[in-house]
Amino acid sequence: MNAYIPSATSEICPTVKNGIHYTPDDVALELVRGAKHHLSVTPSLSVLDPACGDGALLRAAEYELGNHHFFHGCDLFFPNVQNWSETMQFHHGNFFDYSLDDQYDLVLTNPPYIQFGRLDKKQRENLHRQFSKEVLFRGTADLWVYFLIKSVSHLRFGGTLAAIIPWSFLEAEFSHDIRKWMASYFRDIRVLVLRDKHFGTTEKRVLLVWLGNYGLPAENIEVGFSDDIGDDHFYQSLSNDEWLRPCLITTVGIQHADIIKHAMEGGWFELRSVASVKIGVVTGANSFFIRARSEHDIVSSVPIFTKVRELQALEIHDPPEKELLILDNRRAPDDVYIQEGLNANIQKRSHCVRRGEQWFRLTLESAPDCFFTYRVSSIPYLTLNPEGFQCTNTLHEVRFTQELSLNKKRWIALSILSDISQLSLELKGRHYGNGVLKIEPSALKEVLVFLPPKRISERRFNRISALLDSGQKEEASLEATAYCKEVSSLPDQVWEDAKNALEQIRRRRN
Repeated sequence: MNAYIPSATSEICPTVKNGIHYTPDDVALELVRGAKHHLSVTPSLSVLDPACGDGALLRAAEYELGNHHFFHGCDLFFPNVQNWSETMQFHHGNFFDYSLDDQYDLVLTNPPYIQFGRLDKKQRENLHRQFSKEVLFRGTADLWVYFLIKSVSHLRFGGTLAAIIPWSFLEAEFSHDIRKWMASYFRDIRVLVLRDKHFGTTEKRVLLVWLGNYGLPAENIEVGFSDDIGDDHFYQSLSNDEWLRPCLITTVGIQHADIIKHAMEGGWFELRSVASVKIGVVTGANSFFIRARSEHDIVSSVPIFTKVRELQALEIHDPPEKELLILDNRRAPDDVYIQEGLNANIQKRSHCVRRGEQWFRLTLESAPDCFFTYRVSSIPYLTLNPEGFQCTNTLHEVRFTQELSLNKKRWIALSILSDISQLSLELKGRHYGNGVLKIEPSALKEVLVFLPPKRISERRFNRISALLDSGQKEEASLEATAYCKEVSSLPDQVWEDAKNALEQIRRRRN
C-alpha cells in the first residue's frame, strides 16, 4: 500500500471563494474507509471527485484502495498537483459540463456549500431546469444538492457515492425530497452526523453520507451521531418512514411520540388553543423608523423592543431604549423627517414600496400579550408584556385569543421553560448546523403548555424570572420543571423520559 501523502495544509485547509472548504485529511480518510464497505471487489475501480480541490479525497482513496485503480478529479480551479500521483488525472472545467459518457464505480465529493440565495439567478434557473426532473423539490436547493444529483448520473449500476455535506440535509425544506430520492435509488444508506466542527474555515457542521448499490431501492438505512472522527461510531437502523420524517436529529433513537401523548393526556395542551402567534413589526427600514428616545423629536412614538437580550425575564416592565416613530406628513416636525427619508431613498425599500405613497405610515396592531425568543442556541422562553410594548420581527408576538387571568398567563410562561414544553419546541423547531434552534410561528403554536388549577407561587415565579434575567437559563428551566412536576399528575417516568430525550436532542444540536 502507498504511504499516505498529506495535503500541504492538512491541519486546517484554507477557504477559497465560492463556498469551497478544502477537506481535512482525517475527514477524507474516514469518508473513503466508509465507502470501502459498499464497494464490490474488482481488479480495478474507477473513482471520480467532481470538486477535487487540492485532491485530498483522491489521495485518501489511493492510500486506502491502492494505486492500481483509476482516479479522476474535476474542478473549476487548478489544484496544487505537486502531491498528486501518476494514477490521478485532472479535468479542468465545470462539473456540470462534464460528459455523462464517463461512468465510475465510486464518486467521492465534498461539494461547494453555496446557498440557493447566493447563486446567480440565471444559474439557479438553469440548475433547477436541468435537475428538477430527477428530484421534485418542494422548495429551493443549495448548490451541493445539484452536485450530488449530477454525481449520481456518473455512477455505474451498483456503484457507490460518498459525500461530505452540510447539516441542512437533516431538515431543510428540500432535504425531504433528497432523502426520498436517495431511498429510491440506493439499496444501502448510511449517515454519520458530526457534531464537532471539522473545517477550521467555516462554522458549518457537516455529515458524511455513504450511498451504496446504486440502482436498487433502499433496504438498509442507518444513521449515527458522533463528536469526532476518531470516535467509535454507533448506527441505528431506520425504516423508510423514519428516514422521511422532517428532521433526522429528532428521529434517531428518540421515542418522543409517547412522551407527548402522555403529557397531553396529563393536561398539557397546544398553545394554539389559547393564543395566536405572528412575527413582530416589520418596518422595512429600522434605522429610519426606530430611534432612541433621545434621538428624535417626533410627536408620536411607541416603545419597541429590537433585541432578544432586552427580554431576559418571564415578565417585562421596564420600557425599551428604542421607540417606533408614528409619522404623519401633515404635522411638523414629521414632514421634515419624512423628507429626510425621501432624500435617503427609504421609500424605495421593498416593504416601503408595498405601502405606496404612504410608505412612511405604519399600521400597528394592539400590543402583544407576550414576546417569544424564537431563534436561540440554548433555551427559548416566553416573556409577558403587561405594559403594552411592541417588538420588531427579531421576536414573535403572542396574543391570547381568550380572556386569561394574570395567574394563567404566568403559568403558561413558566411552563414553557419546563422539560415537557422545551422538548416539544425542539421537536417542532428547525435545527441549524451552528447549534441554533429556530421556532417559526406555526411551530410555536404547537408547543405544549400547562395550566394547573391552582394559584402560582409569586415567590417561585419571581425566582425563576430572576434566574433568566441573570442569564442562568438552565437553572431557570430546572426550577420551572421541578415546579410543574410538583403540580402535575404526570408519572415520574414521563418526566424522566422527557429529560433524557431533551438532553439527547440538544446534544446533537449543539
